[in-house]
Amino acid sequence: MPGRFHDNADRDFAYRIKTTPERVKQTSEAIRERSVQRHFDKQTALAAFEIQAKKAIDPTGVPSTLYVSYLNYCREIWKKSNTYGGAVLENEIEAIIAKWKVRQLDEAVLRKLNMELFSIRS
Repeated sequence: MPGRFHDNADRDFAYRIKTTPERVKQTSEAIRERSVQRHFDKQTALAAFEIQAKKAIDPTGVPSTLYVSYLNYCREIWKKSNTYGGAVLENEIEAIIAKWKVRQLDEAVLRKLNMELFSIRS
C-alpha cells in the first residue's frame, strides 16, 4: 500500500502523538498572536467601512425598518470585494443584488451604494 502509513496501528500512533495536549497547546500558542492581530485588523477595517456605509445610506432616504438590511447588504459586498475581483466579483454582486431585491430592497439604491462605497458599476 503506497503512502506513509502501512496499517491502522501506525495511523493511530501518529494521531495520538499529534493530539497530545502539550503539542496542541504549543501549536496554538505559536499562532495565537498572529491570529489575534489579523482579527483585530479586519475588525478595525470593518468598523471604518461601516461608518462609510452608514454615511452612504443616510441620504438615500430608505425606510428605517430596512436600514439594517441595507447595511447588511453593504457588509456582504465588502466581504466579497475582499475575496474576489474583476468579472467574478461582478457576477457575485449581481447574485447578491438579486437576493436583496427579493427581500424588498430598492435595486437603484443597491447599485448607488456599490458605486459610492466600492466604485463598482453594476
